[in-house]
Amino acid sequence: MSFEIPVGRVAVVGDPFGNPLVLVDLLKGRYEVGSDGSVTGVA
Repeated sequence: MSFEIPVGRVAVVGDPFGNPLVLVDLLKGRYEVGSDGSVTGVA
């Protein structure tokens, strides 16, 4: 499964043991976060 996010793409695949592996492509930038860890924008 893969999908778009504001900063790029995310892909979720499974390893041979059934564990999910999440890959994040940050090609379009990075998330900006506030002091409390909440997302405030995209840089």
